[in-house]
Amino acid sequence: AGVGAVFIGALEEASTVVVLFGLSSYLERMATSSVRKAIKSIVALKPDTATIADSKEVIPVSQVSVSMRLEVNPGSKVPVDGVVVSGGGLVDSSMLTGESQPSRVRPGDNVSAGTVNTDGFFIMEAKRIASQSAVAK
Repeated sequence: AGVGAVFIGALEEASTVVVLFGLSSYLERMATSSVRKAIKSIVALKPDTATIADSKEVIPVSQVSVSMRLEVNPGSKVPVDGVVVSGGGLVDSSMLTGESQPSRVRPGDNVSAGTVNTDGFFIMEAKRIASQSAVAK
């Protein structure tokens, strides 16, 4: 389009077309880079392991089944979506919800996979398997 505009003597239009194509290419690269970073950060949210509450056995999160009771220690990621059955803590869900402050969880409260228990200790009951969790979607 720019070359055609030069041939017909429309130099201003030719330069405008070239600048707009360059700008659109730059914006496309920026958007693609931003999306890739966002996808990488979401993938990083997925926890790899879970600790079974009764046996203290550490298992891959893919082996967690519904109704399984799991320990969530301070600094640990919540392995799957579930509900707190005992204990409590402060859970940072900013990476999923954008909330700026950790929220307190107590027995009966729902917790989402990928959130981080920043303070406290609790036992949770799995309500979904890992592939059906909020962070997997």
